Amino acid sequence: MTARAPGQASSRVDERRLVGFQIFWTVSLFGLCALILYLQAGQTLNRALVSHVVSEWDARWYLMVAAKGYTWNGIATQYQDVAFFPLYPLLVAGLRFIVGSPQLAGVMLSVAFQCAAAVILYRIYAMAGGQGEARRLTALYLLFPAGIFSLFVYPTSLMNALGFFAVYAYMKGWRGWAFAAAGAATAAGPALVALTVGLAVYDAVTKPEGVLRRIPLYLVGFWGVALFGVWLGVSVGAPLAFNTVQVAWHGPVSLPLEVVRSLTLSPFVNGLLSFVRSPAERPLMYVQDTLVAMAFLAGLLYLVWRGEWMPVLLAGAGFVVLMVFNEAPYDVPLSFSRLAYPFLFLLPMGKGIRDVLERRWATWLPLAFAVWSVAWVVIWCRGLWVE
Repeated sequence: MTARAPGQASSRVDERRLVGFQIFWTVSLFGLCALILYLQAGQTLNRALVSHVVSEWDARWYLMVAAKGYTWNGIATQYQDVAFFPLYPLLVAGLRFIVGSPQLAGVMLSVAFQCAAAVILYRIYAMAGGQGEARRLTALYLLFPAGIFSLFVYPTSLMNALGFFAVYAYMKGWRGWAFAAAGAATAAGPALVALTVGLAVYDAVTKPEGVLRRIPLYLVGFWGVALFGVWLGVSVGAPLAFNTVQVAWHGPVSLPLEVVRSLTLSPFVNGLLSFVRSPAERPLMYVQDTLVAMAFLAGLLYLVWRGEWMPVLLAGAGFVVLMVFNEAPYDVPLSFSRLAYPFLFLLPMGKGIRDVLERRWATWLPLAFAVWSVAWVVIWCRGLWVE
């Protein structure tokens, strides 16, 4: 048996520790939520309460798709399940037959994919800058406040894991696997279409020889969303129903206007003042999304100035898509930080961002992220009530 190299052995230890930390963090946040609910209303943590806790927001739509499949009544302006992509609810439906509860299946999948995403991201960072930087940066990923969605019945961690694997495979030279994984990611959420675009553009620009022969490979990067369209065409007779509904929800947009409006301090100040007057999740989301959008754009511009094009193209494509598909027509992009999550953490592939995060002020980021995540749980659980 060949002995494992010291560096390889230490990286495996790091990966196991990251997975252990994610599990510990998950249990801690759920425990905090249970304590808050018990103290404020005398509610004990039972199956009904857990189901309610993990099924907030759009999780209900994913659970409905997992239970009943898709429906479509042709009215684009109504909220409908065709807007929610199929890979995650399909996995929930499969695991439900083993564990019995769709909510439990969803949480198990979300946490498992979050652990996988952390391991893959660690390997990306280790290839880019070494194991020490990889440990610190991946810890930031796990503590990032938008990571709270990895505890719920949401496809966030699945999209992250597939997106990170696509980037990792490309860095390893596995071009076919990279676009296959990117294509799978498009079956989990529409924002990941931007990752395929970024990968294809980077590959075409940096390796122009034979680029025309690689066009079919690039198209593989859209197989998930294409298959979803085919399925909707067969099942409900409207292959583009998901696009029709999402366009109707978001309305016409102007990218320059969205960027300017989202990066001004007025939404941040308004959200902060609203939160001080009445602590709730919506103004807290406005504050968080504004900060993330500003940091995201600053990081992109800095990497453009340094000429580090791979993270610029991969993350920048995501930034443009998320600014266009704005869910709050007169405010900051609601849920921007959650949807930007995988693209934001591709920025440290650039040495310029890693150098910035080595500065002394950045040593406080893990604590700041942890405190912000705890604040999320406290405020959110205070608003829950189970009949």
